[in-house]
Amino acid sequence: MNRKKKELNTSVGFRLSNREKQDLANLCEILGVTPSEFLRNQINKINSVIKETPRMKNLNKEKETEKAMEELSGEKQTLFSTNEEGETPAATTEGIVDQLLNAKKS
Repeated sequence: MNRKKKELNTSVGFRLSNREKQDLANLCEILGVTPSEFLRNQINKINSVIKETPRMKNLNKEKETEKAMEELSGEKQTLFSTNEEGETPAATTEGIVDQLLNAKKS
């Protein structure tokens, strides 16, 4: 198995209280990781939680729908279509139908 090694070439400085610094050192010692590994792991966990929120899942669905619509019509699509009631998210069935109908009229 040939895995590409992560490029860890950026240094980030931030301020901690003496108590926080000691807490970080204690956690790292208990877990057997470096402070950098500890922080990277925590950032990855937070990112995973955020990606699983309903809002992020909906954004991903909207992006997928936009891409699929673009491939079908050959034109750049927007996330919203306009109908009598106003804007409808394209990720809904109604929004997709509206966009296809508007593309035929053009």
